[in-house]
Amino acid sequence: MRSQKLDALRGIAVISMIAFHAHYILLHLFGYTGIDFPNLFWYILGRVAVIIFIFVAGISFWLFVMNKDMKMIRRHSLKRTCILSIIAFMITIITYIWFYEQRISFGIIHFFAIVSVVSLGFMKFWRWNTIIGIGIITLQFLIDIIPVDTNIFFPIWLVNRDFFSADYYPLIPWLGYFLIWYGIVSFFDNKQMDHLLFRRYSWLLELPAYVWRYALIIYIVHTPVIYILYRILL
Repeated sequence: MRSQKLDALRGIAVISMIAFHAHYILLHLFGYTGIDFPNLFWYILGRVAVIIFIFVAGISFWLFVMNKDMKMIRRHSLKRTCILSIIAFMITIITYIWFYEQRISFGIIHFFAIVSVVSLGFMKFWRWNTIIGIGIITLQFLIDIIPVDTNIFFPIWLVNRDFFSADYYPLIPWLGYFLIWYGIVSFFDNKQMDHLLFRRYSWLLELPAYVWRYALIIYIVHTPVIYILYRILL
């Protein structure tokens, strides 16, 4: 059973992401500065989209693991990881070949590809994941003071000053946020979550919820489509 509220939140995040990327491509690949919005606005817009994605992912993971056997959970997680890993690899290859100055080494898709598997190790900690998540976020500030000479461990934030990724969401601290939300919803029982997520259908949420049903396809095609349109129009 799908939650219209969660799908609508995801849809809003997708729409925000498209707007953010449209501006980013216009500014950094075409050098157009005519859209007079503060940089802080675009930064917040991009972060809001990612925070919503991770917030919903934490709740969705809780819903997924409830009342399911481990075999089904592992099979679904492996399938999801494979699909997202292929997409992430394609994004990296394409950006390194054609848009090297705006290359993506470890973006949000890379993050979710790994979290789909890593999250299984935290699955049975339930509400304790709130504390674990806070601990992982705290590690970011400790790692920042550690001198690093290599970028081998870039998926977990261990990088030097030469590392660059136009879209960068390492496991530290972002896995922490995922686990915090998973831990928070673990404090609720099934009846409470059912009331919060599955009651009160609203036609106002239908459009963003509909957008989410095609989110993965939209994510794959929206950037090249935006780039081609700019090429034609500018």
